[in-house]
Amino acid sequence: MKKVSAIVLVVFIILFIVFLMLKKTKTQKSTPKLEISPIPTTTPKISRGEIIIGKEPEEYTVVNSLVNLFVTAKSSENIVGFDISLNYDKKYLKFIKVENLAVSQFDIFSTTKDNLLIISGIKKLSYQDKISFKNDQILKLQFQAIKKGKTKLVPVRHNNSISESNLITENSLDILDKVSGPTVYIDEVLNLKKDKTVVFNKDISLTLTDFSVADVNCRDCLTFAEISVNNKKEKKDLFFKTGGFAGYLITRLTFGNYIFLLKEVKTDSVDLIIYEI
Repeated sequence: MKKVSAIVLVVFIILFIVFLMLKKTKTQKSTPKLEISPIPTTTPKISRGEIIIGKEPEEYTVVNSLVNLFVTAKSSENIVGFDISLNYDKKYLKFIKVENLAVSQFDIFSTTKDNLLIISGIKKLSYQDKISFKNDQILKLQFQAIKKGKTKLVPVRHNNSISESNLITENSLDILDKVSGPTVYIDEVLNLKKDKTVVFNKDISLTLTDFSVADVNCRDCLTFAEISVNNKKEKKDLFFKTGGFAGYLITRLTFGNYIFLLKEVKTDSVDLIIYEI
């Protein structure tokens, strides 16, 4: 009897152990694996390098005048060289020269091919300091305006192109992310004689009604020009004046969609520049 009881006890223990093992295995299979995915974030792209070719905002351009453009650069890393390839329309602009504004840091080389101006800057071996641009003016480009009209100067920026704009770092990487050029408006000087009506752009007429040049020895005398302007819808008298005891300097007036800039009051006529807004 004792032997039977011992056998039953052993069997019970074995069954109990098997039960515990099966329960543990079932628990492991039923427990899902917890995976945590990172929350995606959007980081604004920071420009590593920029080249901006711009024109002085208050510099007006007329036929035969010089057009001065300034090249401004910005970089997040140290620069050892750069290239600028600039398309321009030879019907409107004639290239004159490139002036190096970073003469102590870079050697500058330039050439033209058809309507393309190519400029290369290489860091001087004698300049030992590191160079990074912080909205620095590095070049002055000079053209001559040869025809009235509107023309856009377009920098070339194509990856792996032989002639392209770039900013090269110490590690020979091109970090130029943005390059832009200006639009140049070229106008003509309009010469007005007293009581003679001149039509501009087919939609506006101008008549010089009165003018005078002050005597250089008279401190209280005015140089002035009074011009009657008519655009078929309305009429307005523009009164330009400079000098006098109060030191007047009224040389820029507006009417409709135009800006009128007094260039010069002569003894026999008045020179005026007109820009469309």
